[in-house]
Amino acid sequence: MTKSINRVRVRVSDVVEAVVAVSKLRHADLFGRRRFAAITYWRKVGYIAAYSITGQSLSAIAQHWDKDHTTLVYTMKRWRTRDANDQRLHTDLMRVAERAIEIAESRGLLRRAA
Repeated sequence: MTKSINRVRVRVSDVVEAVVAVSKLRHADLFGRRRFAAITYWRKVGYIAAYSITGQSLSAIAQHWDKDHTTLVYTMKRWRTRDANDQRLHTDLMRVAERAIEIAESRGLLRRAA
């Protein structure tokens, strides 16, 4: 039996929580100023996942992450070109999206129909 999603209201904060859970990074690292590759990679995953599943604008997502929207424009452009075939990125995006949906479900923000 497959389930279809009737109404999705996944918030950017749900995506952030999912990135923290999947990456095992601390919230402070994710929002901090450090630029280690392991941290910037998961920020990128968070930006892309938030844009892909929340339906929010890049400006709204950037504001939540305390970034300028051009940071997200650059990330999205790079994702569509250079990172388009990155299997690890694709896998991590799927893991974060699934976790964000679980978080939204646990808050009663997502209703599924059988």
